[in-house]
Amino acid sequence: MKQFVLDYLAKQCEQADRVVGFHRDLDEADLLITLISGKQIGVCVINRVIRLPEIKERYEHNTRHGVYTLYVMDGRMMPRDNSAVEPPHWMAALHTLMNARIYAYWCEGRDVTIRPFHMEWKWGGSPRTVEYGDEIDLNALRTDVIYPATKYIDGAYFAANFGEGAFWQKRQSMDERQFNYSWRNWTYGNRQQRATENEEPSWDPWEDYEPGYASEEKWEWTGEEFRQRQPRRAQAVYNKHYALLGVPATASLDEVKQAYRRKAREYHPDLHPDSKEEYTAKMADINEAFAAIIKRAK
Repeated sequence: MKQFVLDYLAKQCEQADRVVGFHRDLDEADLLITLISGKQIGVCVINRVIRLPEIKERYEHNTRHGVYTLYVMDGRMMPRDNSAVEPPHWMAALHTLMNARIYAYWCEGRDVTIRPFHMEWKWGGSPRTVEYGDEIDLNALRTDVIYPATKYIDGAYFAANFGEGAFWQKRQSMDERQFNYSWRNWTYGNRQQRATENEEPSWDPWEDYEPGYASEEKWEWTGEEFRQRQPRRAQAVYNKHYALLGVPATASLDEVKQAYRRKAREYHPDLHPDSKEEYTAKMADINEAFAAIIKRAK
């Protein structure tokens, strides 16, 4: 199937006006596309479970070499349209790096379809709604520099996508009055009380304020309290990794490796054909946790 996708993209490159050349199977990607602007896009076609460190390493390597990275994932691993999903870390990272979308492919015989999907943002830990867009247009290829600042991936990365398209256009206007969060407009009262919300107050809440009023001592930021909290936060993250593998944080490296092998056998997607998407996500989390523990131990 991966070969069919590469054949499809190569054929599209031959027909695209903005593409002046392409090469296959290079270090940077499965397909390296050169645009008329001279910029190069490395397309990675993925048909397996992928780990977050692998994604990060690929983007870092390509960014150093001036190549804009674009992932196209096997649609069988992706959530269904209009479904709710709690994405694994690797999926959330790709969604961020590709500017709030992920591209997925499907093959029917030799016919290939590539479509983007977007995961709506939700507050807290609630699931995110998935919505798919129209098929991609290779002439819409564009490059960008992404600056993610998330828990698992941050920095500056060269990234590419297939443009906005009708799917990404703004579809409804937003009433700005709903988001006017001035302290002057806030009230716990009823409608009659809120009717006077635009009236000017008869007093200035800042007129009696003087610097040092509460204390004559000048407060200085040294950063010491923040630095003291960092080891505890880092340890909490690694405790989560150990918990995913089912071992305590005091486990030895050999115990961690044994636990990983047990979990890998338990969660391998091929052993759960009826719940392949669920166990693919679980396997990705297990791989990420194991990689983080091994990296820290070195």
